[in-house]
Amino acid sequence: HAIVRYQWTTALLALAVLAGLLLVQRVIVRRAFGALDALRDDVRRVGNGEANGLREDVPDEVRPLVREVNRLLALLDQRLQRSRNAVGNLAHALKTPLTLLLQQVDGEALRDRPEVQLGMRQHAERIRDLMERELRRARLAGAGAAGRHFHPRRDVPALVDALRRMHNRDDLRIEHGDLPTVVVPLDDEDMIELLGNLLDNACKWAKSSVRLDVAVDRALRIRVEDDGPGLGGEEAEAMLERGTRLDETRAGHGLGLAIVKDIVTLYGGRLALSPSAELGGLRVEVTLPTGSDAA
Repeated sequence: HAIVRYQWTTALLALAVLAGLLLVQRVIVRRAFGALDALRDDVRRVGNGEANGLREDVPDEVRPLVREVNRLLALLDQRLQRSRNAVGNLAHALKTPLTLLLQQVDGEALRDRPEVQLGMRQHAERIRDLMERELRRARLAGAGAAGRHFHPRRDVPALVDALRRMHNRDDLRIEHGDLPTVVVPLDDEDMIELLGNLLDNACKWAKSSVRLDVAVDRALRIRVEDDGPGLGGEEAEAMLERGTRLDETRAGHGLGLAIVKDIVTLYGGRLALSPSAELGGLRVEVTLPTGSDAA
């Protein structure tokens, strides 16, 4: 009986000591790795566009990694800004000689040769359209870019106000529904470029009404409708394939939709054209994955 009692006592003491050691080990490990929780939160905030870098008050073992990630993020942002600045400078440098060329085409020297004048003007305008499209494409940041991210409630009203002043039509109404308050982890300049082209096209063709709706769930969903003449199925397909203009006397639906398609493709989204059941014109729907549960 004494031996059995000793064995049970020893076993219980061993189990108690083992449980205590496991508890102490758990506390030590959780405290050691708890310092990485802030790093995990920083990574999430960078991914959601709430921060531009990671805090460096982390354990010594991971500080070199954090510094390298911050260096790469800063380098990416600097290269993006340099690219956009270079594109802007190139656009400014090319517009002046192209404008002079168009002025010479309309000059007296070719006034008596209308066929040559018309052909040169068409080629020059084609060059200008291609230049604008490629320059705008070069300015796109793409998904995952560091920097400011799209905030619909902050960015959309300013864009709509600018378009109202640009078109300056008393009979034109540009309306939008309730705007999401969440920050969407997509580059804000790309999204403003996309919305600007959609709304500008709609304003050029609308009789009196343009409607914008923005929603965010697992994706950013944009719908722009107008009460203009709209497009048929074959015409819509032509717009998406070539970015051409069905009405060469009025800009719209061509280059703008081509740029929109470039942005949608860059972000792996979807673009759809259909008749607007509510306004009777064209409805353009864009869906862009956000890579997060923004809602």
